[in-house]
Amino acid sequence: MHLTAIRHTPPVQQGICAGRSDFAVLDPHQWIDSVFFAPDMASVECIYSSPALRCSRFADLIAARLSLKIRIDPRLQEVNFGNWEGRSWTEIESLDHEEFHAWANNWQHAAPPNGESIADLERRIADFLGDIVQTPALLVTHAGPIRAMQVLCQSIAWNAVMSVAVPYATLIRIQWEPFAIGRGISTPSQVLV
Repeated sequence: MHLTAIRHTPPVQQGICAGRSDFAVLDPHQWIDSVFFAPDMASVECIYSSPALRCSRFADLIAARLSLKIRIDPRLQEVNFGNWEGRSWTEIESLDHEEFHAWANNWQHAAPPNGESIADLERRIADFLGDIVQTPALLVTHAGPIRAMQVLCQSIAWNAVMSVAVPYATLIRIQWEPFAIGRGISTPSQVLV
C-alpha cells in the first residue's frame, strides 16, 4: 500500500521558523493542475489535512476537484517550535544563542524551548498512521510529518531524510504497511510531480 503526501505551497516570506504558526503562502491555485493530473491522484479515496490554513486551503482545492471531503487531523501539524514560532531563524540564533545551539547540536533528541522533540513528532505520526482506515489517501501536510512518515514507514534514518529537501506542492509517495509502522520497510519514497 502507499500514501501520497504533499507539502503546502511555499511561504511568501522565507527564513521564518513557522512550525504551527499560520503565515501567508503563495496562492495554491497555480499548483493545482500539476497536482491534479499526477498519476496517483486518480486513485485517491480520502484526503487528510493538517489544520494549518496553509494546508487546509490547498486541501480544499484538491478535494473540490476530486469531489471528496477533507478530514482535518491535528496530528498532521508541523513540529511545534514553541518559543521560536513565527520568529526569523536569524533572530532566534542571535537572541537565543545558547538554547538554539544546544537544540541544533542535538536536534534528534532535544526540543526547542516549550516545543516538541522529534520523538514527540514520531509518536504523533505513528498514532495517525495507525488510525488510517481508508487508502489510497492524500495527506496535505508539512515537511516534518512527511519526514517522520519516511522514517517510520521506510526505515530511513533522520539524518538521511533531513539531508533532502521536501519540495513544496509536490506529491511524494510513501510505501507502507499498517502492521510495519515503527519496524519500517525498505522501499524509498518517490517524488511524483
